[in-house]
Amino acid sequence: MDSKSNDPFGFSNSSVYVEDIYHKMIDEIEDYAILMMDTNGFIINWNKGAEKIKGYKESEIISKNFRQFYTKEDQESGLPERLLELGRRTGKASHEGWRVRKDGTKFWGSIVITAIHNEQGEVIGFSKVTRDLTERKLTEDKMRADAEELSKVNKELMAAQEKLANKIDELNRANKDLEQFTYIASHDLQEPIRKISTYFSMFCALNEEKFDERSRSLKDRIFSSTKRMQTLINDLLALSTITEEKDLVPVDLNKVLKEAVEEFDLKIEERNARIIIGTLPRVIGIESYLVQLFLNLISNSLKFSEKDPLIEISASTENGMAIIQVKDNGIGMDELYNKKIFEPFQRLHSKHEYEGSGIGLAICKKIVEVQNGTIAVESEVGKGTTFTISFVAA
Repeated sequence: MDSKSNDPFGFSNSSVYVEDIYHKMIDEIEDYAILMMDTNGFIINWNKGAEKIKGYKESEIISKNFRQFYTKEDQESGLPERLLELGRRTGKASHEGWRVRKDGTKFWGSIVITAIHNEQGEVIGFSKVTRDLTERKLTEDKMRADAEELSKVNKELMAAQEKLANKIDELNRANKDLEQFTYIASHDLQEPIRKISTYFSMFCALNEEKFDERSRSLKDRIFSSTKRMQTLINDLLALSTITEEKDLVPVDLNKVLKEAVEEFDLKIEERNARIIIGTLPRVIGIESYLVQLFLNLISNSLKFSEKDPLIEISASTENGMAIIQVKDNGIGMDELYNKKIFEPFQRLHSKHEYEGSGIGLAICKKIVEVQNGTIAVESEVGKGTTFTISFVAA
């Protein structure tokens, strides 16, 4: 058989043939820069991969030293020479770092320098294989930068959370101090106000015959102011004593409404009012607070109804929550005030038009919140008001 039939490249079957095939293979590889260097690092051979990665044609780079592929900082530190010396001593040197192309741009190169020995074991040169890992490097750097940024954000978030927690603790302490002060002040003011009212009543009884029309008018104003002061003190006391420290238990709202409505028997009769109550659910709450809640809401509806008040109280259960609505046919209000009315001392009308301390609905809001509920209002001037309260159903 003709030997050339097994020789597709046109070479004879010899060591020269194998060597030529090897050199052709090396030369055609484009994903790796493969070059040969003498013992001092001067380039004596260059493949297509080296041209593609580093940008030099073979004619431009032969006889040049490989150190020119390194950054100025690496050259000044002697890195190329150290790598050659390591390869000379150990047979191989590996390294990753920034390298410089012909046009001055940089790429991240992973290199392996391997010592070439003669038959006597002497180093006669080096092979150098370089792979461009710039995309991997940039991805890793971005991931590292993102991780550092995330870590920084997390630290800032934790610091902000700690700061917020400290502020909340401070506010809670301040609120408790304020509640305690309000309670003490309200409690201590009750006795002087009672005495003023009692002594003034005694004074008026003793001097009633001496009062003229102006004196009687002044007397009525004093009594009215004293009554408002007593109402305000009582409401402040009620507001300050609503706490989350009581246990929440199942409570029958039908029983609660019965007790609340009985308090208004005389007023309901006087105002020709009607209160329609549907079947109400059991909720998780505090019975005494719930009684106070409906006392305030019913009082509010009676107060702000001009004639024949109609109050409808209904309920439904949805997703484990009891939704209660208290609807009246009163004077209503502009929707701009839907949130404002739950703030203490917020009055939409003068005290001469409608009596009250301006705290009643603030008490309602606090009562609802300490029982893990919500309260909202919908109203329209001249068309009444509807309060919607939600509690966890029992």
